[in-house]
Amino acid sequence: MRINKWTVPAVMALGLLGACGGGSSVDPLTQNAPGADVVAGVESRTAVVISEAQRLSAASTNDTSEPAALGSVNLATSDTDEPADI
Repeated sequence: MRINKWTVPAVMALGLLGACGGGSSVDPLTQNAPGADVVAGVESRTAVVISEAQRLSAASTNDTSEPAALGSVNLATSDTDEPADI
Protein backbone atom coordinates (compact mmCIF):
# COMPACT_ATOMS: atom_id res chain seq x y z
CA MET A 1 0.00 0.00 0.00
CA ARG A 2 1.38 3.38 -0.97
CA ILE A 3 0.81 6.35 1.38
CA ASN A 4 0.54 9.81 -0.10
CA LYS A 5 2.55 12.58 1.60
CA TRP A 6 -0.74 14.31 2.51
CA THR A 7 -2.34 11.30 4.18
CA VAL A 8 -0.75 11.78 7.61
CA PRO A 9 -1.50 15.54 7.84
CA ALA A 10 -5.07 14.94 6.63
CA VAL A 11 -5.67 12.24 9.25
CA MET A 12 -4.20 14.48 11.97
CA ALA A 13 -6.38 17.42 10.87
CA LEU A 14 -9.52 15.26 10.92
CA GLY A 15 -8.58 13.98 14.36
CA LEU A 16 -8.13 17.51 15.69
CA LEU A 17 -11.42 18.66 14.19
CA GLY A 18 -13.22 15.67 15.69
CA ALA A 19 -11.69 16.36 19.10
CA CYS A 20 -13.12 19.87 19.17
CA GLY A 21 -16.56 18.53 20.02
CA GLY A 22 -18.41 21.52 18.59
CA GLY A 23 -18.54 23.66 21.71
CA SER A 24 -20.24 23.43 25.06
CA SER A 25 -23.65 21.98 25.69
CA VAL A 26 -25.75 24.72 27.27
CA ASP A 27 -29.18 23.80 28.55
CA PRO A 28 -31.56 26.53 27.29
CA LEU A 29 -33.90 25.86 30.21
CA THR A 30 -31.34 26.76 32.87
CA GLN A 31 -29.09 29.36 31.21
CA ASN A 32 -30.22 32.93 30.67
CA ALA A 33 -30.38 34.23 27.15
CA PRO A 34 -27.55 36.69 26.39
CA GLY A 35 -28.45 40.14 27.73
CA ALA A 36 -31.74 38.94 29.18
CA ASP A 37 -33.26 38.08 32.54
CA VAL A 38 -35.15 35.10 31.10
CA VAL A 39 -33.95 31.62 30.16
CA ALA A 40 -32.91 30.95 26.58
CA GLY A 41 -35.71 28.39 26.17
CA VAL A 42 -38.25 31.20 25.71
CA GLU A 43 -37.10 31.43 22.11
CA SER A 44 -38.00 27.84 21.29
CA ARG A 45 -41.06 26.83 23.36
CA THR A 46 -44.23 28.69 24.24
CA ALA A 47 -44.57 26.62 27.43
CA VAL A 48 -41.27 28.10 28.62
CA VAL A 49 -42.50 31.63 27.81
CA ILE A 50 -45.56 31.03 30.00
CA SER A 51 -43.60 29.46 32.85
CA GLU A 52 -41.04 32.30 32.80
CA ALA A 53 -43.82 34.92 32.85
CA GLN A 54 -45.41 33.14 35.81
CA ARG A 55 -42.04 32.84 37.59
CA LEU A 56 -41.25 36.53 37.08
CA SER A 57 -44.74 37.53 38.21
CA ALA A 58 -44.49 35.43 41.38
CA ALA A 59 -40.97 36.67 42.17
CA SER A 60 -41.91 40.34 41.77
CA THR A 61 -42.86 41.85 45.11
CA ASN A 62 -42.28 45.45 44.16
CA ASP A 63 -44.48 47.28 41.65
CA THR A 64 -41.87 49.98 41.11
CA SER A 65 -38.93 47.68 40.28
CA GLU A 66 -37.36 47.58 36.84
CA PRO A 67 -38.96 45.22 34.32
CA ALA A 68 -37.14 42.05 33.29
CA ALA A 69 -34.69 42.63 30.46
CA LEU A 70 -35.41 40.72 27.27
CA GLY A 71 -32.45 42.02 25.26
CA SER A 72 -32.73 40.75 21.70
CA VAL A 73 -34.76 37.68 22.65
CA ASN A 74 -37.53 36.72 20.25
CA LEU A 75 -40.26 35.02 22.28
CA ALA A 76 -41.67 31.79 20.88
CA THR A 77 -45.22 31.97 19.56
CA SER A 78 -47.82 29.41 18.56
CA ASP A 79 -50.93 29.60 16.42
CA THR A 80 -52.35 26.38 17.87
CA ASP A 81 -51.73 26.58 21.64
CA GLU A 82 -54.56 27.70 23.89
CA PRO A 83 -54.16 31.03 25.74
CA ALA A 84 -52.78 30.70 29.26
CA ASP A 85 -53.51 32.66 32.41
CA ILE A 86 -50.48 34.53 33.68
